[in-house]
Amino acid sequence: DLTQTLTASVDRTDRPIWTLKQGQIKPSFQAGLHYVTMLANGFPYGFSNLIAPELGARFIYDVNPLTSWLAQIRYVPISGILSFSEAEGNFQLGWIRTLKNTHRVEVDLGYLKLGYRPIESTVITDRLLYIRVGYSL
Repeated sequence: DLTQTLTASVDRTDRPIWTLKQGQIKPSFQAGLHYVTMLANGFPYGFSNLIAPELGARFIYDVNPLTSWLAQIRYVPISGILSFSEAEGNFQLGWIRTLKNTHRVEVDLGYLKLGYRPIESTVITDRLLYIRVGYSL
């Protein structure tokens, strides 16, 4: 048997006009809604159709005009803003390279942890360590 988790987010991103460290660090902040569902495929536990607010921050550090590093954190409180045991947290560190054709390559290492308590006696915890590779068109 296999479980699968499906997530989706709709966010508004704000980029303040200020930058840090003489323009090399560019912050952005996200707020929106997050959707998560677990496809349990025969397991006697799981959850479906959870919708919760999502908050996040992303910082890009420009090493030079073509290379950048990024750090991003996202927090989804499922059962109250300070209920860390029933929440989703996502942390990413990444590398961005702009190519000569102005397309970008991004490689991220991330960690996601989701905790949910559908009933008082049951806690579902989902942890994921991942590598993400992206190419902009």
